[in-house]
Amino acid sequence: MPDFERGDRQGIPILNKAQMKLHLRVDLSDEESLIDTMLDAAVREVEDYAQIALVDQTITATFTGPFPAGRMYLPVGPVLSTTGATSTLVEQDGTETALTAAQFRLTTGRAPAIWIIEGVSQPAAMKQDSSTLRVAYTAGFGPEAADVPPDLRHALLDQVAALYEHRAGAVMPRHVQSMSSNTQRIAQRYRRVGI
Repeated sequence: MPDFERGDRQGIPILNKAQMKLHLRVDLSDEESLIDTMLDAAVREVEDYAQIALVDQTITATFTGPFPAGRMYLPVGPVLSTTGATSTLVEQDGTETALTAAQFRLTTGRAPAIWIIEGVSQPAAMKQDSSTLRVAYTAGFGPEAADVPPDLRHALLDQVAALYEHRAGAVMPRHVQSMSSNTQRIAQRYRRVGI
């Protein structure tokens, strides 16, 4: 699995306060900031567990050479479009070379990949152990919170409820998982297994 960084979600709230307060049966507004923090934690936990982006965000993956022709899976999906995707070869001395559309191809879907195209001229550094390949692409179910599948939105509500139940420094019993079983079961549907 390559190293990767997630870009900013651009402050898109995936659930609104009214939905969360209704699910938690909270009437007071003095806990809204706590609930917002719990939602952010739930989003990060689901995204990391399932290796997904809920809303569109830029992912920058860094692979270590050498790079033979063929497929390398990207760490975060889904990828709905390859528009704006870039692939840059970085040599040991820091020299950067942008690969052209003829040299690589990105595939979309839940398990996106970059394909190094065979039979076209590739930079010599592609064969060096010391070079890296930096791939920047957009992953997510879409730009809006409404694009997130309903079952994942429900999983977030359930995870926020679990965090809310164990708030205020309460010690979680040993048998309680940090991710609720419902959230984990739903997120598992979207999770990819690396080999």
